[in-house]
Amino acid sequence: NLDEIAAVEGIDVIHIGANDLLVSMGKPGRFDDPAILDAQQRVIEAARRHGKFAGCGGIRDPKRQAEVIGRGVRFVTTQADSAFLGGAARQWVDTVRGD
Repeated sequence: NLDEIAAVEGIDVIHIGANDLLVSMGKPGRFDDPAILDAQQRVIEAARRHGKFAGCGGIRDPKRQAEVIGRGVRFVTTQADSAFLGGAARQWVDTVRGD
């Protein structure tokens, strides 16, 4: 159905829920599984064919985010603002403490 979905007028983004995809394919936690990578690529290519943006969420690892962007995803949804702020605060505290 990818091409049918991507062809719908008014849809601007085809967004991959990475963890939803992993679970629906019976491969939870297996981000690098070839079948997962192939499914992601098919979504990315369908979006491109129909002039849509491909997005991906649920990938927390920055290296994996960079990889999926390199394969054609135009944006990633990742952590909530509070997680980013909390991470920066933790880093600041660790620096001040000398950790």
